[in-house]
Amino acid sequence: MRTDEMELVCFALALHLEVDPSEIREEQRLEEDLGLDPLDLVLVVLRLEELGEGEFPVGDLEGITTVHDLASVVRIWNEGPPTLRMPVPQIWTPALAASC
Repeated sequence: MRTDEMELVCFALALHLEVDPSEIREEQRLEEDLGLDPLDLVLVVLRLEELGEGEFPVGDLEGITTVHDLASVVRIWNEGPPTLRMPVPQIWTPALAASC
């Protein structure tokens, strides 16, 4: 079972890569398996900010290599000070996907 943070990360990655979220697995490497470069990662984080209505320090992305790593950073962001917390949407709907 995926955590809320993992669901959010997979959804954002799927939107960026234009694939089904079920195709994203937490052990996948962002660069080698998914073909993301550093700019892509920043764009995914911007998508996460849109979806979660939060802001994140891009510096926290250093050393992120897997989908799991990115979800872990999102979890830390969620547990941070209230100014950095990001609510994780509980329901993934086609309407939510269309709004992104």
